[in-house]
Amino acid sequence: MILRKIRHIRSLCLLVLIAILTVGCVGSQTKTVSIGVVLSNLNNPFFESIQNGMMDSTGSSELKLTIVSSDDEINKEYEAVKMLIYQGVDLIVINPTNSDAVFRAVSLANESGIPVMTVDRESTGGRIVSHIGSDNRSGGEMIAKVMIEGAGNQGKYAEIIGVEGTSASKLRGEGFNYYMSANSYMTLAAAVPADFDREKGRLSMQTILSVHPDLVAVFAQNDEMALGALSAVESAGLPIKIYGFDGSDEAIRAIDEGLLEATVAQQPYLIGKMTVEAAKAFLDGSDVEELILVPVRIITKKE
Repeated sequence: MILRKIRHIRSLCLLVLIAILTVGCVGSQTKTVSIGVVLSNLNNPFFESIQNGMMDSTGSSELKLTIVSSDDEINKEYEAVKMLIYQGVDLIVINPTNSDAVFRAVSLANESGIPVMTVDRESTGGRIVSHIGSDNRSGGEMIAKVMIEGAGNQGKYAEIIGVEGTSASKLRGEGFNYYMSANSYMTLAAAVPADFDREKGRLSMQTILSVHPDLVAVFAQNDEMALGALSAVESAGLPIKIYGFDGSDEAIRAIDEGLLEATVAQQPYLIGKMTVEAAKAFLDGSDVEELILVPVRIITKKE
């Protein structure tokens, strides 16, 4: 009788041990990982869409996603990265306010042993696992081609530049200007920065028109600035063709109404999803590409 009880107790102990080991295995398989994200400006519809794509890619409670905005301020970007490091995130994604100045924040994360990815805008320094963004250079060439055709390849044009020092502004400008110089008989009258901001785009357009009211076309490096330029052109009552970049809903409506000529459609929601997917893959131990480009396309009233 006593021997039977001992055997019963041994069986129960074995079952308890198996249960403990099973819980331990399950726990290790479902470890929560944490990704911190610093986006440059969540008041911009483009970055809001990137945020939405990221949030919809979390999948389950196994991934914690923390998203903060730097509000286009370099110091605030750096402090946000410091905060995420303090919180102990497993990986940091940065959408740089400035591709050169972000080096300080990237280096801080590197020194802390936290891997870094960039989204939409690249970093010119530091160790970056992967960059995910649009093919901005190709998009610049696309919009130049459409502008040449729309303007009949003659007359004066202007360019409204985004945030100087960002890779997005640099690559869009490079693609656009390369194609214009190689294929156009048109004359560049002015190139003015407006920080990817609608109101600044309007003011920059007003300044350009005060000197060059005979423009036939203008390329703004994002839709927000293009819509600001549109406001200035409408106020002046001039027949200037305006071209943007992003493919925002408001810009597409303006194209349908014949107010804007064309835009380069990015896929910010997809960029956000692909960024989180790449981050999860890296944290799972998989190899990820150093450069992941998301295709762009032209949108006109015909297309």
